[in-house]
Amino acid sequence: MAGCVLRVKKDGFDPNEYLSSTSIDGATVVLDGFNLTVSKSDNLSSQIEEVEKFIEDNGETLENLTSLISPDAPEFNFGIWRNSNPVQSVSFPITLISKCSDLGIELCASIYEVNDR
Repeated sequence: MAGCVLRVKKDGFDPNEYLSSTSIDGATVVLDGFNLTVSKSDNLSSQIEEVEKFIEDNGETLENLTSLISPDAPEFNFGIWRNSNPVQSVSFPITLISKCSDLGIELCASIYEVNDR
């Protein structure tokens, strides 16, 4: 699965109660948390742009969320298809790192085999 997902999980967290009190729409509830697709793109640059826009549009909600589940942290999990090169690296722009750091959100990159498509 490529794309980027906001993952939220904390023992004892009630995702239904939280989601009903926010403007976050389309989340999938899991035990003690939820997952929200922020980008469906296979392209990392597009994912980053969409996440930065999501942060811009939902900064206050994300700030409240991180305060609520602290010391746990939500994460943006970027899905990336493995390339055919012997080495693959992932870089995030400092602007995204800074925004996520200010909000207390972690960044994760999951690399998937091409034959998993």
